[in-house]
Amino acid sequence: MNALLTAANEPPGALDGYLELRNEAEIRRDVLAIVSTSKREHFAAMAMHGLLASNAKEAHADYEWLANRAVVAADALLAELAKPVTP
Repeated sequence: MNALLTAANEPPGALDGYLELRNEAEIRRDVLAIVSTSKREHFAAMAMHGLLASNAKEAHADYEWLANRAVVAADALLAELAKPVTP
C-alpha cells in the first residue's frame, strides 16, 4: 500500500512522521501514485459510465457483469490502439 495513504489513515502524528522521513521526490511519487490512474482504469471507467447510462443497466442489473464488460471493452481498446497505424 502507498506509504502516504497509510500514514493519512493512521492516528494523528503519523502523517508528520511520514513527512519527516521522506524527501520531496518520494512525497511527490506517493502523491502521484494516489491520484494517477492507468489508461486501462480510465478506459474501463468510461465504458462503465456508458453502460450505466444506457439500457444495458436494465437488461443486466448484475453489476459484476457490467464491470467485467467495461474491463473487456477497455482491454479491446488498448489492444486496438497498440496496433500499428496503417494509412
